[in-house]
Amino acid sequence: MPKLIPCILTILIPASSILVAAPGESLQDKLLNMPSEHPRLFLKKDQWAAQKQKVNANPLLKAFEHRILKTADAMLSLPTLERELEGKRMLGVSRKAVKRITYLAYAYYTTGNQQYAERAVDEMIAISHFSDWNPSHFLDVGEMTAALGIGYDWLYDTMEEEQRAFIRQAIISKGLQTSIEHDHWVSMTNNWNPVCNGGLAIGALAIYEHAPKLALNILQRAIDQIPNAMSAYAPDGAYEEGPGYWKYGTLYTLLYIDAMVSALGTDFGLSASEGFMKSSDYIANVTAPGGDFFNYADNSAASSVAPSMFWFARERNNTSILWSQLQKLKATNATPINPESHHERQFVFLLIWAPPIDHVDPPDNLHYVSRGRIPIAIHRNGWETEDLFLGVKAGKAYAPHGHQDVGSFIMESQGVRWAIDMGPQNYNSIEELGMNLWERAQTSDRWRVFRLNSLSHNTLVVNGKQQNVQGFAYIYKHSSDAEIPHTIIDMASTYHDQLQSAMRGFAILDSNKVLIQDELTTHDQDTQVRWGMLTEANLKIEGSSAQLMQDGKSMHLYILEPENATWQEFDTENPPNSWDVENPGTRMVGFYADLEPGNNHTLRVLLSPDEIQQDTYPSRSLRNWR
Repeated sequence: MPKLIPCILTILIPASSILVAAPGESLQDKLLNMPSEHPRLFLKKDQWAAQKQKVNANPLLKAFEHRILKTADAMLSLPTLERELEGKRMLGVSRKAVKRITYLAYAYYTTGNQQYAERAVDEMIAISHFSDWNPSHFLDVGEMTAALGIGYDWLYDTMEEEQRAFIRQAIISKGLQTSIEHDHWVSMTNNWNPVCNGGLAIGALAIYEHAPKLALNILQRAIDQIPNAMSAYAPDGAYEEGPGYWKYGTLYTLLYIDAMVSALGTDFGLSASEGFMKSSDYIANVTAPGGDFFNYADNSAASSVAPSMFWFARERNNTSILWSQLQKLKATNATPINPESHHERQFVFLLIWAPPIDHVDPPDNLHYVSRGRIPIAIHRNGWETEDLFLGVKAGKAYAPHGHQDVGSFIMESQGVRWAIDMGPQNYNSIEELGMNLWERAQTSDRWRVFRLNSLSHNTLVVNGKQQNVQGFAYIYKHSSDAEIPHTIIDMASTYHDQLQSAMRGFAILDSNKVLIQDELTTHDQDTQVRWGMLTEANLKIEGSSAQLMQDGKSMHLYILEPENATWQEFDTENPPNSWDVENPGTRMVGFYADLEPGNNHTLRVLLSPDEIQQDTYPSRSLRNWR
């Protein structure tokens, strides 16, 4: 066991940093009535027996618990974590801490084996010895404070008082107190807000009796500020930063909510925020039949189990939203364990939050739309692996983690993702070159990165220019009950200095074909538009028709308008700049259209699994789509 520092420092809290409790429901009263016994977060001591019973009654959850116990066994022989940075981040270490401490503590409560508790305490002591938890990148502190807060609470009775005091002091000095000096994230509207405020709140609830004024300050600040981040879900649940960041931000929102409810009996109304409960529908719908996300912005397509969905299923009494999650859960159980990885770090909470699961049917909708800061629309013809799926993105590039992907889409059919999005480039690979990845102005470094600008996305590029990052494209029409399900996006402000007007429509024809139609009005100048679709499929071009081939399946692409356009292949494997990563196996299939000045123009492309006669689908204006 790592040695303890022999003296415990006293933290002095500036009077100016103490916040007054909000009017109405008194936080201070709730804290004074909080149970003094540990554990008091998430599951109290007398609730663990029911937790075991729930898991034992469900074979899938039992298999998943077995995976967690095997992982905990493998953790017993690992060296304790060290303070290591990757670029400016220590986030990987913090996430490993969350995984190790929660897995080991859960294993202790499940088996009663003291060895798990001792190993988790050793980890907490080692982390408490760190010089700091890297407050310059405060997500690192938020997750680390959560890890030690949970461990301190769950393993309180297994520790000697000297150990408790040392870990408690680290939570106070390296987590809570540090947040008063490093607080630029406090009122943000993105994932930083719930991760940092939520993680610190868990630490504050765990050690409240020993620093009551500081804990009150931290908790009141979270009550006041986390609602700023909740605005990202309004009105329909779509998350501004995309599905991968939904998993991250929402998970810490729920950890905060569940910690507050278990300790204080209330979340002060946070879970009733507009669009929050609907956001579980968002994740269910943006998960394609093959199990991957409709990924846009800084999100990868790869999707693992989302523990938060089990909380929503329990609270909404709706297990249909777990349709894709259970497939992922089964797939995860079949993969080798990796105790060194920080992935699967919150899977203990899947077991805690999971409702009783017997039989799960898929959701009963085939079409989905969510408006708000980043509107999206989904069309599908079923929920099975081979079914058609089309995801459509509106909104704007000037958003947290945004890309110049307005009007972009992904498309799956026959178990193959034909139209893809490459997702982000590793942040550190850009930052280490001195480029400012996070400034989003029109001329910022961010848009010099190939994967982030419009040249790599399934949208229009006008005269070789970038999209207007402040332009907002809205969903002009979404129809799910029409003969032809469709979505129409008004992208005029996205191309405001390049085109007079720009409408893009997506329709599902004959249940398995996708029509993409652009109606453009040019300024009084010659205009060239590039239509593009990124794919990993092999490509065969024959004039205005092309064939994609992948995994023994094929997809046909037809240019219906303009008549003289022909398909081309654009290189995406080798981007033009030294800072861009290679993208092996990818290619852009597209065409150029030269548009006359001051006129209306139509581009139409059909994606079909079957060969067709191109005159089978006559032109019809978007305003006449029904």
